[in-house]
Amino acid sequence: MVNTEKDIGFNSLPDESTKRMESDETLTKIPVALYLRVSDKDKQILDRQRDGFKAYLAMHPEYELVAIYHEKASAKGGRVRKQLNNLMADAAANKFKIAMFWETSRLGRNVKEALVRIEQLHKTGVHVYVANINQKYDFDDPTAKLIIQQMLIFAEFESALNAERTAGGIQAKNAKLSIHAENKGLPRMRVGVPGLLEVWGQDPYKREGKRGLVCVWSDDKENTFRDIWNNPEIRDPYNHIREKVRLAINPICKHKCHKFDEEGNPIKKLDEQYRKQSCLCGKKTSRKTVHKTRVNLGLEPRNEHSFKRADVSADLDSLDMNFMVPSAESHFPCGKRRPVRGGYKKNGVTRVKGVPA
Repeated sequence: MVNTEKDIGFNSLPDESTKRMESDETLTKIPVALYLRVSDKDKQILDRQRDGFKAYLAMHPEYELVAIYHEKASAKGGRVRKQLNNLMADAAANKFKIAMFWETSRLGRNVKEALVRIEQLHKTGVHVYVANINQKYDFDDPTAKLIIQQMLIFAEFESALNAERTAGGIQAKNAKLSIHAENKGLPRMRVGVPGLLEVWGQDPYKREGKRGLVCVWSDDKENTFRDIWNNPEIRDPYNHIREKVRLAINPICKHKCHKFDEEGNPIKKLDEQYRKQSCLCGKKTSRKTVHKTRVNLGLEPRNEHSFKRADVSADLDSLDMNFMVPSAESHFPCGKRRPVRGGYKKNGVTRVKGVPA
């Protein structure tokens, strides 16, 4: 969302700076845009970045604030940052000349991504300013380039260390939960987001300030999955499983997916079209997830012609490459045609790469 100065508090500049800006009528204003982002919606706020930029703009009357892009989103895992994309699009439309960021880490998750984004802005005629080091990235200034590139390296290093510490903490917590579940005779537990055959459960080692939820294996879901898959009367087990075995409902969901009315019906409909993308409660999973779950459970494939079966693969290895062209050997014993792998059609004739016509 692009906000105005009034929305984020830039209408309350110091009196002296305001008078100086009003008195200098001949000053050519340089349009600038701000990008504000925090990673955590609960623990961090935009006030620090907002106040810092407000003070900086008060000291520079030559700048005219034309757009503010702010969002609360994480950049890890390849997540899309919509407001940053909007900034890049407006820069290409020549809506401002300077893009201001609070830290170098706001430019990208790593050095390569940040430098690519800086170069894209430079090609559109937009300069990049980083506030916490008071430095503008100037392609003609070797010192400025050195400082910002070094800060990008440090930011990437810090991010990698944080990821390593987080992974270590999750591994230690999972080991602790496994011991607890084994000693108490409970289903296995882990930290994270529940998979297809898991539900939310209470964390036996909940700490203050944490949500206190862990993923717990559900025997009921597993049995339902096995019953559907092994039922020969169900012609399409994938869609049947997707409909009957859905993702777990979060007991503390902010969208109130866990709330029910007096008749026992959910207050919020569990269909995808009625829910925001950030909520996974009760959603259908993909066919790929069903396939992976089937493999992990050790269930046999339902398709007798699957090339992933060991006996079929061994049978194919015993044949020469001629089975890929139309012939009597290009059919299964049951009479169904074998699929052509790696082939193509030319003038209506199926050919195989590397095999002469």
